[in-house]
Amino acid sequence: MHLGSGEARELVRYLLRFARNPISEIKKVPHFRWPYLIGMQYILALISGGLSGVVGPFRINIILGILFFPFAVLIMSLISSVFFYYLFQFLFRKTLSLHQLYSIMAFTSVPMLLFHVGSPALPPLDLVGYVVMSFLLVVGLVENCDVPRKPTARVVLGIFIVLVLLWILERIAVDSTFSQ
Repeated sequence: MHLGSGEARELVRYLLRFARNPISEIKKVPHFRWPYLIGMQYILALISGGLSGVVGPFRINIILGILFFPFAVLIMSLISSVFFYYLFQFLFRKTLSLHQLYSIMAFTSVPMLLFHVGSPALPPLDLVGYVVMSFLLVVGLVENCDVPRKPTARVVLGIFIVLVLLWILERIAVDSTFSQ
């Protein structure tokens, strides 16, 4: 993925438009080939993980954020895409493109990655990122995949609730570790 290619330049232009107006842009996610999507998400997660390590109190988190966080983001996006692929097959009897679902997941994760940078200093920023990601995910799925809004919103709300519960458990574990 070099920026000299037309597709890479178009991806950067789309990201800039997405940064200016994410709601409008998530409604029409363009088709980018797998290496570009994965590369874009990897690079953004690498930056997010590294910067969150800088913000955090322990310098080892910089290394962990650079080495592990990007792979965790890629794996979670893939798992989420496969989840929605099968969910829509069973729930709506509709077969969607796994590539399209991954594209939506990759772009809706961008705000979460931005908010994650400040989360070591202010942990609830991760929750703000989850809210924005969830909202964009509903809009992206409904507009790009032509699925019903209300059931899709309910499924995403359920996932959001699970994320919040996991975040609370993680905060309890971190607080109890540091209080000892």
